[in-house]
Amino acid sequence: MAASDIRPPFAIFQPTLGVDAVVTVPGGSPVAAVVIWVAPVPQDMPLGEDFSREDPRRVLAIARADVPLVPTGTVIEAPESAGGETLTWRVDGIERVEYDHVRAMVLETEGAS
Repeated sequence: MAASDIRPPFAIFQPTLGVDAVVTVPGGSPVAAVVIWVAPVPQDMPLGEDFSREDPRRVLAIARADVPLVPTGTVIEAPESAGGETLTWRVDGIERVEYDHVRAMVLETEGAS
């Protein structure tokens, strides 16, 4: 983190906004982590399409201290809210990488956990 960066660290928000999760990168072992759901990202719509769906992409933030690399295909088992049912999600892409966390776009998989 640059000395002039005044953003609070990701870890400050985990106890309040986070949910317990298990993150498994392809070929790796499961890692316990606390992830934070962030606002969904709307998908770009092609121009001129009369019959199309706009489904926002779900995004999870994961601390790089817990999982340094989050490649496509990573499996995340986490509820959508604290105390909710644990669902299985698969990383479909990365929205952005920050100095202390990764924002991964996820899709719910069929046949949870």
